Amino acid sequence: MKKTAFLFLAFILCFSVTSQASKDIRLHSHESSTKVLLANKGSAKHSIVTSANASVDVKLAAQKLGEYLTKISGAKFTLNTDNGSKGIAVGVVGDFPNMGFNPDFDLIHPGQRQGYEIKSHKNGVYIIGATPLAVKYAVFDFLTQLGYRQFFPMEKWEIIPKKEKLEFASHIKEIPDYYHRRIWAGHGLWPEYKPSHEHWRMVNRDGGYALNTGHAYNAIVAANKAEFDKHPEYFALIDGKRNTETREIKFCISNPNLRQLVVNYALKRFAANPDLESFSMDPSDGGGWCQCDGCLKIGTPSTRAVFLANTVAQAVREKYKGKKIGMYAYNQHSPAPEIDVDKDVVLSVATRFIAGGLDLDHLIDSWTAKKAVLGIREYYDVLIWSKHLPGKSSGSNLAYLKRTIPDFYNRGARYLTSEASDDWISSGLGYYIAEKLLWNIDSDVSAIMDDFFDSAFGPSAQSIKEYYTYLDGSVPTVLASDPIGRMYRLLKQARQDAKDNNEILSRIDDLVLYTRYVELFNNYENASTVSAKQSSFNKLMDFVSGIKEYRIFHTKVLEETDRHWKNLSPNPNSYSKPVWKDVAYTSVEIEDFINSGIANNELLDFKPIEFSTELVPSNSFKKLNKPFGKLAPRRGKWTYYTWVDKKLSPINLLVTGGLIAHYRDRGNVKIQLYKLGGASEDGTYETLIQEDASTVPNGKPNMVVLTPNQEGLHAVTMSDGNDKTNDFWTNYDKTFQADKEVDGTFYFYVPKGTKQLGLYHKLLRGRLYDSKGREVYTFKNTSTFQSFPVKKGEDGKIWSFKNARGIIKLMTAPSYFSLNPKYLLLPKEVVEKDNLNSPTN
Repeated sequence: MKKTAFLFLAFILCFSVTSQASKDIRLHSHESSTKVLLANKGSAKHSIVTSANASVDVKLAAQKLGEYLTKISGAKFTLNTDNGSKGIAVGVVGDFPNMGFNPDFDLIHPGQRQGYEIKSHKNGVYIIGATPLAVKYAVFDFLTQLGYRQFFPMEKWEIIPKKEKLEFASHIKEIPDYYHRRIWAGHGLWPEYKPSHEHWRMVNRDGGYALNTGHAYNAIVAANKAEFDKHPEYFALIDGKRNTETREIKFCISNPNLRQLVVNYALKRFAANPDLESFSMDPSDGGGWCQCDGCLKIGTPSTRAVFLANTVAQAVREKYKGKKIGMYAYNQHSPAPEIDVDKDVVLSVATRFIAGGLDLDHLIDSWTAKKAVLGIREYYDVLIWSKHLPGKSSGSNLAYLKRTIPDFYNRGARYLTSEASDDWISSGLGYYIAEKLLWNIDSDVSAIMDDFFDSAFGPSAQSIKEYYTYLDGSVPTVLASDPIGRMYRLLKQARQDAKDNNEILSRIDDLVLYTRYVELFNNYENASTVSAKQSSFNKLMDFVSGIKEYRIFHTKVLEETDRHWKNLSPNPNSYSKPVWKDVAYTSVEIEDFINSGIANNELLDFKPIEFSTELVPSNSFKKLNKPFGKLAPRRGKWTYYTWVDKKLSPINLLVTGGLIAHYRDRGNVKIQLYKLGGASEDGTYETLIQEDASTVPNGKPNMVVLTPNQEGLHAVTMSDGNDKTNDFWTNYDKTFQADKEVDGTFYFYVPKGTKQLGLYHKLLRGRLYDSKGREVYTFKNTSTFQSFPVKKGEDGKIWSFKNARGIIKLMTAPSYFSLNPKYLLLPKEVVEKDNLNSPTN
């Protein structure tokens, strides 16, 4: 990364919202120091030094440092044992007593024990960590300062700079912001990938305090099978029977002997492994909680789980200081408990699978109120959710990472673990950036990205930077021919710019193969017949089976389970696991993919226009006599826009939740009223005015009254946990977008001067009509970009969709819709340009 000497955050003492063993210290200090020459013209000027008492891990770190310094400079660096006064001294605090500075870290604190200092002086460099793990982090940070990178865990994505003259002149002090930083592949990795993956983790300082939080109850039973066989009363009582045969075991936590057994097992684990830092007490997945009177008296599932975790934590603390007990807030034990959480229980809030209709913000706040030490359980990618398509994973959404990682920290989280995939093109840059932010929440993401493009792609950086805009989930890419065609064209340019640089070309080739995967998936998804869909699916799977070694697709998932993926096949019963093959694509084959991809994926015949979000009412359509449209009930989370005049009349909504009866456990419908723009207390664009959660998901109408306090544009957001909700506005009208599924009849405006109506549509059905009611097009099972000529006199008019179900994104007209044109809100610049403030006929 291009860096200049800077001092960032010398010492900031900040008190956590939860009790910690000692004060949290944010330490990320980079200062200039004495310049030292390490190597020049193939000659090493210093040896690498460890103390006589150095541990095996420290010696291995020193050895690794020597190997990479040799690769960078071409000079041979020797290793020896000395007092560290000369040379590149590598060790833990105390290894070199006469350093002249004294790193001070609390070895009990889970963050400070990962701290390190790197300091140049006239006779060499000190690389000093609080612990052997911290030494490893320091070694790779030192190499990073010299230009070394491991962007993705494959050899071709390792950047080893060549520097004939190697110098260093810095004093670096570091303690990670998040104590536990773990991005891991769900369903695991192929064994042959693990060494390179572990190297990537160490280079990027993934890991930290080893917090165990996986589902634990089943493992506890398996490890103590004889005792559980003798005592069926240790199992949950369900419908009068002890539930001993279930796949996901729950305990009778009110049984004191059960609690003692679990305590003894935890103590036994710590005794057997002194390096073990934590022990998981997270319940098994799913339901099946005990129904006995004793457990019901303890309280909710969350309360019972915390009660047992607290009991274990208290017993462990008496014998093993600094050890933690891990647990998730997940599924039925998502809601906060009725009791406080022990200070040594780390509670990781899951960002998905939240029961009881609660949202993430509420969970964080409510667990914090119970004194929980917070962690976050993320889902940066799950194959069956994202299918590794551009911008579909949370890990590819760079704006999400940049927002949430600092936000979670500022709300008290100090541990973060995330499920991810082995998908290094679609989400890899996000994983890399996440590691940087987890270490330092103030990391400059733009600088990290520029460094990635410049270091990995050199002369091709500009084309690849534009290519990655299609992979960034901050603005999701629509799966269609136009973006795929543009991706191929950018890669063609990138290969031309790379010329004969084979290292850069090999990385670009990975992007080409990924784009080919996206193209094949698009062909599959848009196949119009069952036989064509099956043929496209077979071609897709044949390609996937040959790209295993490129780590573009998380192939290990398909090896481990076909439970979900096979359902993509039109004939799931005929699905069989791929037969993996190593295909080494030639340069000619890569060029063929690009050229055929360009030929087969035409670009749009229109230029998209970006409109502002500053919506205002128009007077021009007040006299239009159009019938009211309709909008079917919606699911998930959606937003409406409305305009409040100076009367500040209440907004009355008749809301009916729970229209899918078997989803009525998702919680009440949540409604929020925001003022957009104008004056606000904190200067932000959105100001929350009111929240309402009074609508029970029971299929019965409920009147909700929202009370705006300012004139102007407002947004009303609704979320229902996907159990389907109908909302009827009695005295206001709504403008909405169709970037999430809608079903109904509604109007929109085509600005003056528009020659083509360009849009993306993914519609099960629907019809498009011009202002005179003439049918323009009928949609059926579509997913594409398309344009329609705007006839003379049809611009500057109201058009409509009728009986349309799906997603619509207008791209040459404002993508805002209303049930009646009289109440349609439009971007301010459109209203002004088209003079829509004057009433017309």
